[in-house]
Amino acid sequence: MLARLSPWEYQEIRKVLGHESGLDSPGFVEIKRVTPLLGQAFSNAVRSAGASLEDVYGDAPRHPQLYDLAESMVGSDESLRVWRYRYLTVAECIIGNVVGT
Repeated sequence: MLARLSPWEYQEIRKVLGHESGLDSPGFVEIKRVTPLLGQAFSNAVRSAGASLEDVYGDAPRHPQLYDLAESMVGSDESLRVWRYRYLTVAECIIGNVVGT
């Protein structure tokens, strides 16, 4: 979506954000809120299985669900990083990269 966002469309989004950035949007704030909870739940699941993260990755066939979950979490983190990069790129193209813009 960000790759196709026109400057006009971006300005419409800015009206809703006010002086905040997209990183302060309700969706992104919620991601920042739940991510530590997800990490804790994953750690608890690994511990409940009597395993460690090294076990999950070192012996994935023995822990297939935990391995798949760990890989999904890594994929989600990578997707979020790509989104942040694209957002920054769009913002810099439209409003510049000077601090405070």
